[in-house]
Amino acid sequence: MKQELTVHTTNTTPLVLQMLQRQYFESSAQTYESGDEKIYGPFFIYVNSGSSYDAMITDAKKQVSIQKAQWPFQ
Repeated sequence: MKQELTVHTTNTTPLVLQMLQRQYFESSAQTYESGDEKIYGPFFIYVNSGSSYDAMITDAKKQVSIQKAQWPFQ
């Protein structure tokens, strides 16, 4: 993991960063061959609560099924 992905968070203020592409700090640019394309998304972050870890995982998996059934989104 590169440093720019870790400097924005502390133990009391977590943060989710979604870095789709980077072209700095001496890295090379992404290249795509003819016919290739970039697709970003859709992204879905589900935050839930529950009585236990297992209950929250079960709930999250249920939500995954619901979202997959609705694909492709209009």
